[in-house]
Amino acid sequence: MLKILLIRHGQSDGNVKCVFCGKVNYPLTKTGVEQGAAVCDYIFSEYRVCAVYSSELSRARQTVERLSALTGLPVVAKPQFNEIDGGKWEDKTVPFIAEHYPEDFKKWEENIGEARPTGGEDFSSLAQRAIEGLGEVVKECDGKTGVAVVATHGGVIRALQCVLSGKPLSEMKNIGWVSNASVTAVVWDGKNYSIDEKCYDGYLGEKRTVMFMGL
Repeated sequence: MLKILLIRHGQSDGNVKCVFCGKVNYPLTKTGVEQGAAVCDYIFSEYRVCAVYSSELSRARQTVERLSALTGLPVVAKPQFNEIDGGKWEDKTVPFIAEHYPEDFKKWEENIGEARPTGGEDFSSLAQRAIEGLGEVVKECDGKTGVAVVATHGGVIRALQCVLSGKPLSEMKNIGWVSNASVTAVVWDGKNYSIDEKCYDGYLGEKRTVMFMGL
């Protein structure tokens, strides 16, 4: 059995600007850095860590740099855990997207799991690559003791929460937004994945933030 802790990145500059980040490489804010330190300290105090991963984006990698320093483990980047490709929406605000791409944005608001940013990626493709990423983590951690940690993004975590719970992506609209620097625990029992815990962030206190855009 392997437990994989999915961490949403800390608050980023894109979050504060309320733009659709997607694959745009926004760094963490001061608050985001503090959130990252808090989640790393929490994991280090509660778990033995066998591996640390992140998406290729700096806001994810920055979030677990402290955990890398505490454990002496390198942060291994995996593109499968990158945020959804936002296509023409990237680096645009909600009002801009709603005005210029009204049909696609309306579907996003009403049924996000089956929507696609204009010219971008759909959640079916995202979920498939994220599950492939989990498979690589399981393989690479075979025989190791402890939990694997993956710093990733809100869209990835929501999609995985949905599909690993056996729900169609049409149900993703009923899954809440993921708070920054929260932990969602996935368990691999040798045959199947399951969600053990969703978006735990009790260690953040007043530093807790939940951001819509800037995934």
